[in-house]
Amino acid sequence: MNQHPANLGRDYAFEGRISEQVLRNYLSRSMVLSFFDSGSEYGVPPEKMTEEAIRLITQSGAKYIARAACAWIPNGKEISRWEEMKQAADALHAADPEVILEACIFETAYPSFEEFAIPAHVFEAFGFPPENRNFRYKDMLFPDGRYVDHWEKDGSVPDMTRPETQMFFYFRGCLYIDLGFEAIHCGQVLLMGETDEQYACWTRVMNLLRDYAKTHARRHFVLLNAHTHGIVGTDGKLLFDFHAYPARPVAFAEDPPHVATEHNPQRCRLVSGWGNSIYNRSMGGLTHSGWECEHLPYFVEIDNYGCQPPELLNTQVDYYPWGYDEVSWFANQPKWYRKEWISYAWQWLKDNDPDGYLELLGGRTARFYDPQKPDLLTRGTFYYVNGPEFEDFDILYDTWTADNQ
Repeated sequence: MNQHPANLGRDYAFEGRISEQVLRNYLSRSMVLSFFDSGSEYGVPPEKMTEEAIRLITQSGAKYIARAACAWIPNGKEISRWEEMKQAADALHAADPEVILEACIFETAYPSFEEFAIPAHVFEAFGFPPENRNFRYKDMLFPDGRYVDHWEKDGSVPDMTRPETQMFFYFRGCLYIDLGFEAIHCGQVLLMGETDEQYACWTRVMNLLRDYAKTHARRHFVLLNAHTHGIVGTDGKLLFDFHAYPARPVAFAEDPPHVATEHNPQRCRLVSGWGNSIYNRSMGGLTHSGWECEHLPYFVEIDNYGCQPPELLNTQVDYYPWGYDEVSWFANQPKWYRKEWISYAWQWLKDNDPDGYLELLGGRTARFYDPQKPDLLTRGTFYYVNGPEFEDFDILYDTWTADNQ
């Protein structure tokens, strides 16, 4: 499975634990592609999305597929699709058994979570007698009312100190492991753990998932990550197997505000120390695989989180390069600059923080500037590296292939 030019001579084998080098190999070939939750958004019929995703993954050399399943608001409608998801994961692993699929459990709690029954094994893992009931939305919230309706009406941040939240995260993690996923992204852990003293509750849930993976995961190990610079659990080990964080591109201060055109892109750079960026800040320590490091390896993703109004196409709004979120900024640039910027960012990380890796874009939600509607940023189609609007496949292939030469 290492015959792709991007992967010649690279080791992707692990069982029960993962070595630092194998982890770094995976992070260096990471790509975001949310194909379990999408399809038509990328201009691909849903029934063809798995086939298209496998083609993209195997032809590009990708080995770690981030946010492959990333339901922001899980609901009972997905239950009927779980077997389909398992079959899709099996099909991908038949094409390349080394590929890691990542699922996400985000910093959200919605009433729709009450559409899921709590399996007996979840109660038992937490020492509770099994009950015949579903999850309870209100039992997941902060008792003092903080972050209730934080995202929208009835869209709140869950409190990790609440047993209901712990059971929900464990339920979702076990589900994804059973479906063939070998990595789980846990979102904004500091937000959910704001009252979790010494992150004892997070430690418990993550270690329960690790125990479950020992007997249920494909390679008896699950890679856990989150948006954090690092947390040491109550067991003295790093809470996560690697870290993940937004890239935080920064507009050039000397560039006047303007709309991107073919000959005049909205230039950005990476800056160590900018805001809460992770560069040179990834915490080190003892990992659950048994090795120690001064700085835990991490990847930075070109993140999506909504945009500022278009009139904020300026240079110094924290986390909103040119008024966009990161992926929207990237997608609104001309192709030649997208390719140039990926090459620049890849090399910048090598030169400035070799513990970091750039997660490349396969497919992700974005917003687009429409000159006919200059006061709006339209949701439009997703950014899709193989889509007719972009045809950016060569950015993936060329970056990884050149890196392996």
